Amino acid sequence: MLKKLLPILLIIVMITGCNESRDTTKYEDANFGITFNYPDHWVVTEQHGAPLWLIVSTTEFKAAEGLKGPGVMLFGFKPKDMELVNKWLEDGRTDYNNGADLTKSKTNLGGLEFIKYETEVFEEEGGKGKFIYYVIEKPEMSFMVQFPYSVDEVHKEDMKRIEDILQSIKFTKD
Repeated sequence: MLKKLLPILLIIVMITGCNESRDTTKYEDANFGITFNYPDHWVVTEQHGAPLWLIVSTTEFKAAEGLKGPGVMLFGFKPKDMELVNKWLEDGRTDYNNGADLTKSKTNLGGLEFIKYETEVFEEEGGKGKFIYYVIEKPEMSFMVQFPYSVDEVHKEDMKRIEDILQSIKFTKD
């Protein structure tokens, strides 16, 4: 009997081991109610001036220098405050979309339904990319995840890491 169960147990261990990345760190904000995993060699920079303002990037974020390298910015507000979120969306429309409306679709993030906004692909500093924004507005909070998305093959691994961060987001409070 044990000989029959051993291969099944090995397969289960291999599958669960493949689903967990061993090179990630878990970030938790109990006050806002969000958790996510990010690559060990990336940095979470907490900015002040908003209830939740995080930059997850390959380097520490310095406001005077802006985002250097790939990364994700997370903004959360309780109670709901769409002022900054709307400013970022307007900047995306005017700065990267030639004033045109952003492409809009629905998506799920952390178990909640978000609106996904995307700029058109643009070229900047020799690379091609677009900005993507995930936005939710609920009576008790507003939240935005914003990141530059490279369409260049050279950044494929970094874009996979960003997708992994997004997939790991969980909201622990309503």
